[in-house]
This record gives sequence, structure tokens and C-alpha cells, in this order.
Amino acid sequence: MERDRTVSMLWPRHWEGRHVLIRTEPEADHSVWWFFDLEMRFEGWYVNLESPVRRWSAGIDILDHALDILVAPDRSWSLKDEDELAERVDHPAYWTAAEADRIRAAGERITGDIEAGRFPFDGQYTDFRPDPSWKPADLPPYWDTEVASR
Repeated sequence: MERDRTVSMLWPRHWEGRHVLIRTEPEADHSVWWFFDLEMRFEGWYVNLESPVRRWSAGIDILDHALDILVAPDRSWSLKDEDELAERVDHPAYWTAAEADRIRAAGERITGDIEAGRFPFDGQYTDFRPDPSWKPADLPPYWDTEVASR
């Protein structure tokens, strides 16, 4: 199994489809995504378990940890891609069994926050609306270059 490589940009274009607000905190082992339909009605959260964000001169890098959590507006939740997490254990490009245990433990901690209704699963930002005057950010040259020091 080769490490998945995703081309980060084929060409500049405008985002289409569902609306999303993404919260990525420094040092966090996950990001939280608020999904909205085309009319900006809140549809639920998506939790992406990942390495803490690494900032560099042209942007940020993360390593996806395969395991995700889908969360409905009523805070019912389900795990996604448990099989991907398991099949990558002890592959040299991914994680050890101990690291996979830490990823699963992070998921358990987050599901506790979901069930308790703790931020960000407390309803904040479910009515988010972007300022209509906001324009897409200009990306610096080489923004999608992989950091060599992984």
C-alpha cells in the first residue's frame, strides 16, 4: 500500500456545492467542519482526526489519520473509515499500533465532547454566515509544495 497522495491543486477554481466552515486549532489532533446546505441550513459536523497542523512559510500541512466522526445536528454520531485506520497500522508510511491506539483514544475523547454538547458541538456557529464582502484569498506561490521535513 502506498501512502495516498492527493494533488492539492489542479487549477484555481471557485468552491461549488455544500458550504463548510472549518476550525483547525494549533496543537489539536483534529479539525471540526460545520456543513451547511446550499441555502446555508446547518447539516451537521464532520470531525477529521489528523496530526497537529504544521505551519510553514506558504501555508499549513496536516497528515490525515483516516478515522473520522460524522455528527448529526442532534449530536448523534458515527465513526467513519475505521477499516482504513486498521489496515494502515504498522505500514511504514503511516502509524504504529501504539499510534493507532492514540488516534482511537482521541476519537473517544471527542465523542465524549459530542455527547456532552461541549464546544464546538454546543450549537455555536450553526447559524454562521460569511460576510458577503469576503473574497477568496490569494495563495502564495508554491503554497501546495509538500514540506520536506516530514
